[in-house]
Amino acid sequence: MSSAAGKRAPKKPSKPKQVAGITPIALGDQPPYHVQHQAYDHTEHLRLAHAAAWEVVDERLGATEAVDELNRRHASLALGLFGPPDMPLFRFLLNDGLLERIEVATANKGSELSEDELLQVALMDTDGAVEPDFSTDAINALVASYYASPVAFNKEAFLANMYTCNISLNYALGGLIADRCRPRDRLKIKELSSGVKTDHWLFMAEGMRHAGVKDMDITITDFVRPPLSNAYEDHPDIHVRTAAYNLFDDFPVLPQNERIDVIFASYAFDSVWQPEDIRLTRVGDNWYQSFYRLKVADWNPRKDELLTVLRERQPLPNAQPSDYMGVFIEEARQKVHLEDHPHGELIRKTELSAVNVPGGMVKRVAQAFDSQLSDDGIFIIGEAMMLGAIGLPKPFYTYICELTGVAARYKIEDYMVGRDILEQHYGLRVDLVTFDELAETYLPPGWQNQVPLIERQQLRGEHGNALIVVSKRKKP
Repeated sequence: MSSAAGKRAPKKPSKPKQVAGITPIALGDQPPYHVQHQAYDHTEHLRLAHAAAWEVVDERLGATEAVDELNRRHASLALGLFGPPDMPLFRFLLNDGLLERIEVATANKGSELSEDELLQVALMDTDGAVEPDFSTDAINALVASYYASPVAFNKEAFLANMYTCNISLNYALGGLIADRCRPRDRLKIKELSSGVKTDHWLFMAEGMRHAGVKDMDITITDFVRPPLSNAYEDHPDIHVRTAAYNLFDDFPVLPQNERIDVIFASYAFDSVWQPEDIRLTRVGDNWYQSFYRLKVADWNPRKDELLTVLRERQPLPNAQPSDYMGVFIEEARQKVHLEDHPHGELIRKTELSAVNVPGGMVKRVAQAFDSQLSDDGIFIIGEAMMLGAIGLPKPFYTYICELTGVAARYKIEDYMVGRDILEQHYGLRVDLVTFDELAETYLPPGWQNQVPLIERQQLRGEHGNALIVVSKRKKP
């Protein structure tokens, strides 16, 4: 036997131990750390920042101020700052529980905590957390509970309702549908994530009729079967039914003779976090993926109740819209290698420093052409903003998510990346249609003088609104 035979193989280096589903990284062996975009190097500063957040709890905040990263009602502890103040590697809610943990750890050490030590303490703190671990889809707990509650659709909740209430927009959408489906005069249509207000197809139907469509078979779906408006009873050319469809489920495969001409989705993919949806941040040549943990602030008077329903993804009983306020999204970024992602090279082309990649939308659209849509069918997506369309603004940075109304969350996704993936990987055609183009093409001359001010404002191009129209047709 050779002498080498008795030697033990060298031990493989052990993987770093995860805390709360996150692998801590070396940040630094000294303070400072950051709260609300200010640098601090002493625990007393954290106490003052925590107290200052409590002082403004009852103040009325503007829409921009209510975004989680900017909300002054939350003391936001940022660690691992590598760029502007709104781009840390880690962001935590400095609530009562975390502050107490920091004070205890500082007292035990006998000196101020370093960033590395503070990171360990913050990751382990689960006071007010919906789940103890970080994940990519944590925000869905808030979305599921809030939208399951009738209060989400009350006027006091101020939920975005452009696609259900703007008559001019819906008329123009009907014209677009009829135009893209020519020469058909009978159309089979499915809507995803409709919400509870379902009479907007009356106005779409008017636009389709004007373009020559004589018969419309429409299925309106949402996670829970939506109510059917009785307004369709007086329109024999519109056949409407409702059904439940969960956006997380694969589409069932339809026989060719049952295929759909149009699938329409508004405020759908931007309001859920599917497994394929990823948020990436670029720092030099490196990329970091975001993971989230929800916490409920101490100042929410129904904190314990809200935590229970969020964990169960059920509505809060007898709720007011304000009862869902105070939910903070903690963020932890982990380094990733884009070459391991199937669409890494296309993602790398984004101009954004922090980007929400619409992988869930891409998967579901591509799947629809395999299982649901006819060969000349179309998939139309209407979201709050489509970044990078011609003439539309493209910011340097997007937040984790935006706030619509009192408490609903949605994310601004880079649909230019989505377009590139659908075209180059799946061979589909993707057209971006701005609202300016939609109105000029499908609304009658002089429409600006005939519609309410709010509808006119929503159709103006500078608001960054656009549609994505996907088909199998080749571009001219």
